[in-house]
Amino acid sequence: MAYWSGKKTAEAIADVLFGDYNPDGLLPFSYPRSTGEVVMYDRKPTEEVREVFNDNISTGYDPLYAFGHGLSYTTFEYGDLQLSNTTLTGTAKLTVSITVKNIGSRDGKHTVELYSRDLYASITPSMKRLRAFQKISLKAGEMKKVTFTIDKNDLAFVNAQLKTVTEPGEFEIIIGSKKAKFTYK
Repeated sequence: MAYWSGKKTAEAIADVLFGDYNPDGLLPFSYPRSTGEVVMYDRKPTEEVREVFNDNISTGYDPLYAFGHGLSYTTFEYGDLQLSNTTLTGTAKLTVSITVKNIGSRDGKHTVELYSRDLYASITPSMKRLRAFQKISLKAGEMKKVTFTIDKNDLAFVNAQLKTVTEPGEFEIIIGSKKAKFTYK
């Protein structure tokens, strides 16, 4: 997706298409499958199924390319997601770590995205929210441990009284297809 990138756009696209450059960018938005179907990546569960044109039911979030989608000429694999604790209390910090391995045959860069999900809140919580990310470079076959630190501010949202709060309850950390739960008290 180059849009209007300037005079060197054609050369840059050619470098990617011919494999001279390994792309590593990710979409900062969800690219809709069709016109009028713009549902944000941090949607509410109530937006999963919604009525369109009075009688057709749409599945809600079904973009052509989802938020965070990207292409590469190599493949990355995630190990197990590890939390420093299963309970986060007050102003303490939670360390989240995961091992990423380049299982492809080419060197590449990869963006590791950490999402959180509040499993229950006083208002309908988002399905997932991007909380942190790190871009790493890995040679073919190389493995690297990526670590994030989060606290109660990373779990906060604006409630019905328009106050930023972090409510006690169960949360989920999501990196790729890996998930881990913890409780905030």
